Amino acid sequence: MVVFTYNLKSDLHFLLEFFVSSFSAAALPADPDFAMARLNMVQCQLYPSGIITDRVLEAYNTTPREAFVPKNMRGICYQDECLQIGKRRMLQPLAHALMMEHVGFTGSEHVLDIGGLTGYSAAIARFVGASVIALEEDAGALAQAQNVWEVLGLTNITPVLGNHQEGASAQGPYDVIIINGAVDTIPETFLAQLKPNGKLACIKGNQGGVGKITVFERDAQGVCDHKIYQDIFADYLPGFTPPEKFVF
Repeated sequence: MVVFTYNLKSDLHFLLEFFVSSFSAAALPADPDFAMARLNMVQCQLYPSGIITDRVLEAYNTTPREAFVPKNMRGICYQDECLQIGKRRMLQPLAHALMMEHVGFTGSEHVLDIGGLTGYSAAIARFVGASVIALEEDAGALAQAQNVWEVLGLTNITPVLGNHQEGASAQGPYDVIIINGAVDTIPETFLAQLKPNGKLACIKGNQGGVGKITVFERDAQGVCDHKIYQDIFADYLPGFTPPEKFVF
């Protein structure tokens, strides 16, 4: 078993106690099987892959991913794989966690979460940051996500229905932007919505289904640079696929 360096107690009793105390009385009942699945995900997937920040590990160890997926997928939602939900796919835990890790959250960030679909990404961002704007273009998915946030008593998440490619400038600027899927290019409008020293995390490209975890940072003069991290599997987020090439 992996020994953690963070301060969160990792025994099952603490996880159940945290779940009951952190969410509203209307929340889904704590399930010891899911609590153990969360713990296994953190210990066997995230921590060995370089997710070492206390705040990030705690977020994944206490946020009930099963509440954000269809009932027939709850038994597999903690596995290291994407979940097919309708016509889109929910990122696997590791892909999402790597973006969160490389951003370097401090807890004070105003976050734009783009294309989260089920609401899980915004729930994680709310835990590691201060406030979240959840931009989603699927009205039904956004309404369902909002219901789950309310049931779990999650505050400081503002749902916004809109085009993923446009961002949400009215609620910005942002310390952090998270894109939940692979992208071919980053729209300039996104980078313009970052605060000075703000960061944008995404999965850049998709060669054979594999992209690269990439973090862009805008400096005080508005100039953006980027760092490339691990390879990871991810589908393109709708609207961010490369243009079709004509073959003669």
